Amino acid sequence: MLKNENKSKKSFLKNILSFAKGKKFFILYSSLLMICFIFIFSTVLSYNKIFNSFSSLFSDGKYIEANNLILNKGKLNPMKHLLLKNDMKKYFSNELNSLSQKYDNNEINDLTLLAIVTEMERFNVINEDIKNLKESLIILNDSQTTFNSAVQKFNDKDYVGAFNSFNKVIAFDENYMESLNYKQLISIKMKEKALKSSEELASQRYYSKAIAILEENMTYYGNDKEILSKIDQYKLKKDEILNKNNSKETSKKSNEKNTSKEESKSKEASASASTITTKITSNNINTLNLNSGSPYLMYVDLENQRTQVYKGSKNKWELIKNFVCSTGVDGKETPKGTYTTKKRGEWFYAPEYEQGGKYWTTFIDGYMFHSIPFAKDKETIVDYTLGTPASHGCIRLAIDDAKWIHDNVTIGSKLIIN
Repeated sequence: MLKNENKSKKSFLKNILSFAKGKKFFILYSSLLMICFIFIFSTVLSYNKIFNSFSSLFSDGKYIEANNLILNKGKLNPMKHLLLKNDMKKYFSNELNSLSQKYDNNEINDLTLLAIVTEMERFNVINEDIKNLKESLIILNDSQTTFNSAVQKFNDKDYVGAFNSFNKVIAFDENYMESLNYKQLISIKMKEKALKSSEELASQRYYSKAIAILEENMTYYGNDKEILSKIDQYKLKKDEILNKNNSKETSKKSNEKNTSKEESKSKEASASASTITTKITSNNINTLNLNSGSPYLMYVDLENQRTQVYKGSKNKWELIKNFVCSTGVDGKETPKGTYTTKKRGEWFYAPEYEQGGKYWTTFIDGYMFHSIPFAKDKETIVDYTLGTPASHGCIRLAIDDAKWIHDNVTIGSKLIIN
């Protein structure tokens, strides 16, 4: 009887212990499930926030910010790795369909469409669809035809025609970088040709003609150091001959008589501009007898932070562009005076300021027109300021405005700053 009682007690205790263990396991299991659920929920919520911010920025045209966000946010979020590619594909497919409809309804033009789809291509999710769209655009087909024509002209040694054709290849054309390489080759060949012709003329003491040949081809090789050195050399030799044959007074008169008409005009324009201390406007510019070395003349209004571009000729100037700009801050002012545009390029970087600019055009060594400043990656805009002094002395412009000057204003154009 006692033994049965002990067995019952032991059985009862075992049941209690078994129940306790089961309950502890259930609580532990439930806690783990809850933790997993909270983790998954929070990571999905975090990822959705990132992607929604990305799509909002991209739709607003803030492509650099969108790109930086998607690259740098949520690197350790597993949902980003699982869902991002598929979500991007859906988002960009919808965006592409919307753009196509806007384009068909003439709500956006070819260049705007190409600019946006080029930004989409960065993410490499619907590139086949983008490729098909591009192939249907007339502007891109025309650009590719122009490129092929330019290559043929280059092969036929029609370098001037080739250069002009390569200039018409749009930046969205897959051949654009190759067209820049061709232009560089043309620059070298035109320089060689100009140097050879000028040396032949200089050997016969036709220094003015030698100088003219070098200067009139600046469009193709810019203000090359070797070219500028040759021009200075020929000018010195021309002056030496004049000085040997005449007295100082006679030499002075002889120089004045033998100076070419273009040189006289240039001096006259320079003299006129140097005396200008008032603002130049479209109302008074044609009363100032201003010349330029090209069909373009630029004026920077320091007080109002504007860059004006005129087109025409002496006393027949017409205002065609009026850009907002930013010039130098106190202590690093943009220099006042009369200058000519010298060199240009697509990118520079200044390590001392940890920033660079796109589409630059120089007018003095160290001073230039260029876009709002970018970081070294050429993607991140460092400062959006325009309309108030903000630069280290250069003339800062919106990206499209800097590109317009880079693409259109001829080297050797007059620039007045006051």
